[in-house]
Amino acid sequence: MKAVAYMLDTKIWSKFANDNVAEYAIGGPTIELLFKSYNATHQTSYVAGATSNTGYQIKKQESDDWSLSISDMLETEKPYVISDETNAITMWIASPSNIGSNFVMYVTFNGILGYWGYNDTGNGFRPIVCLKSEIQLQKSDDGNYTIVNQ
Repeated sequence: MKAVAYMLDTKIWSKFANDNVAEYAIGGPTIELLFKSYNATHQTSYVAGATSNTGYQIKKQESDDWSLSISDMLETEKPYVISDETNAITMWIASPSNIGSNFVMYVTFNGILGYWGYNDTGNGFRPIVCLKSEIQLQKSDDGNYTIVNQ
């Protein structure tokens, strides 16, 4: 839980949240945020549930059995997986895993969603910035976004 609390502490990640455009930043998406975004953009129905006091399990759709990981879950595209493995092969998800108190959820470079011990050194952070409601973005030809009204 300390690892998840660290990721959700907006003061720790404040250097990513420019006061002119952002409300706050956190160290990575929660499993709920990841699924809500992915389901909206890919017409899927992935579900996460805190099935114990320890943490989350996941499933592809409501009728499936709970699982601790899904190997073919996410397409290998930004922003759902890291595209450059130079500094990390996975990114942490700000949600604990049901497997045990020392495990946090993560996404690998090839789209596997699962869990790993919080002390693993191969994982990286992908901060999430919550933009102010009046901020608008414009998509560039290269797939990146630019703030158009600052």
